[in-house]
Amino acid sequence: MPGRKPDRPVPWNNSIRTGLVDGTVLDPADDRPSPDADRYKMWIRLLNDNAFNVRTVAHVHIWSADGKSGDGEETPIRRPGLDYTDTEIYEVLRRYQGPLEPAFSDATLRMPLYAIFEKYNRLIRDS
Repeated sequence: MPGRKPDRPVPWNNSIRTGLVDGTVLDPADDRPSPDADRYKMWIRLLNDNAFNVRTVAHVHIWSADGKSGDGEETPIRRPGLDYTDTEIYEVLRRYQGPLEPAFSDATLRMPLYAIFEKYNRLIRDS
């Protein structure tokens, strides 16, 4: 369903297919109520492995920039980088939440916080 955060291995599959990570492509439709199901295995790994969970956010953003193939597809944008414009940051925030309200208004509300992060991160990057 478009607009939902991906609860299946689609972002990881995108990263595997584009060569960002090694692994076996998982079947996003495999939602059997079984520990052997691909969706269940992904959920368990996200639940139990905090480092994997945090890394997954980056892969969700990359998949989103690539156009969200397999879920409410959107026009691709540049992959995330340290030189993103405010418009691109807004798109990343909005796409992470989905294509419908409140994603647009919530992304607008988050922009000032990202401006603060950028102010201090730029100081560190430029030093």
